[in-house]
Amino acid sequence: MPNNVLNKENQTISAKDKESLSSSLFSLNGTLGRLGFFGVFLLLNSILVMVSKYVGLVGEIIIYPFVFYSSVAAIQKRCRDFNFNGTIGILIFSIAFPLIECLKYIKNNEIYVEDNVKSMMILIASPFLVLQILLLLIPGSKNKILHLSSPLLKRPYLYTGICFVIFLLIMMSTYFYARI
Repeated sequence: MPNNVLNKENQTISAKDKESLSSSLFSLNGTLGRLGFFGVFLLLNSILVMVSKYVGLVGEIIIYPFVFYSSVAAIQKRCRDFNFNGTIGILIFSIAFPLIECLKYIKNNEIYVEDNVKSMMILIASPFLVLQILLLLIPGSKNKILHLSSPLLKRPYLYTGICFVIFLLIMMSTYFYARI
């Protein structure tokens, strides 16, 4: 039986399919088409929603580095699909993602901030929506340059760690700002 098909009961996925899912989420190599990019972001956002709903802020803080790294990898691979190194997309995502997560708790009234601060956060995070739409609409190039990579990702774990610390600082400052 071929490796890339489901078994007779259609209940298990082959090892090759599991490899492709993990490489879609955690590898910086290769490219990612529009549908694959949409699928990765749908999966990651579903995980974040479930964790924030059932576990809360602490669970979300624990999984943040994994979701952030997977999202950055997906953006890098999607940008490489149309021969772009992805630096601007990764920067927009790195700024917007912690603000969007913070806005989620503001919206649920778990954290209170003034309306002008909330409006400023929405304004700063809104280019991410434009970025996602562009990444979903731009078709891939026929002649892909697979060695294109953002200089931000020369050390991806260090970059993820720095962004995680910034996320913690934003969450703590918003939390303590609301208490003052």
